[in-house]
Amino acid sequence: QWLEVGHAWVLGDPFRLNQILLNLLSNALKFTHVGGVTLRISRLAQAAGSFTVEFQVSDTGIGIPADKLEHIFESFSQASAGTTRQFGGTGLGLHISRALVAQLGGQLTVESELGQGSTFSFVLALPEAEPPVSEVPPQAQEGSLAGLRILLVEDNDINRIIASCLVQDWGAEVDEAPDGEAAIALFEQHRYDIVLMDIQLPDMTGVDITQYMRQHADPQRAQTAILALTASAYQSDMQAYLAAGMNDCISKPFDETVLWSKMMALRPSGSS
Repeated sequence: QWLEVGHAWVLGDPFRLNQILLNLLSNALKFTHVGGVTLRISRLAQAAGSFTVEFQVSDTGIGIPADKLEHIFESFSQASAGTTRQFGGTGLGLHISRALVAQLGGQLTVESELGQGSTFSFVLALPEAEPPVSEVPPQAQEGSLAGLRILLVEDNDINRIIASCLVQDWGAEVDEAPDGEAAIALFEQHRYDIVLMDIQLPDMTGVDITQYMRQHADPQRAQTAILALTASAYQSDMQAYLAAGMNDCISKPFDETVLWSKMMALRPSGSS
């Protein structure tokens, strides 16, 4: 459910905000096997040059016992031993999310009913901003990758859904692989124009898969453009990925305009 503010741009920290929402959505999906998960963004108030915005992630999952709510933001907290065996603990996700929300000037809170689900929410004050001069209008992106076939290798469900939807909006056909084995199988079956390659996968690394692709017996497939999707922002890691045979890198969470620009640059020559 999207926010309608009547203004295209606000000033904030997209990287921290993306990480918070990805953590909350991933956690909600893990504990929700029946029903659904909803991201709701609401404008609570508008003053001169500023919006007050509420972010909510609600699920219809297993819920949290009342006596565990005050501890749920502790690192590696769990509702019960049985829950942890079945679903796993919340890990560092909620602990980190609360700290990130605090850095943005808000407070992460939770409401939950056992067996009914949970709602995590926070409120931020976001000042109005002018659009970046270099921003590419969305209408210029739509259909710009039409005719291309993309292999998306990403193990995180939320990251994969977001990237896949974006690339399909740009007109490309997308095949998805959640791990290295699936990526290699798809690569052998189809010819791709660009591979979007996560680095950390359950069974092998993106570097391992890249080296396999670069050694392919078919020279055309061996030269397929590969764009690394990495959680690392270290220049040394970026250089290592390029040395392994990748064509370019982008840090997660990525800006969609940066992803679009990099994919446009990697298009095969002659594509419109």
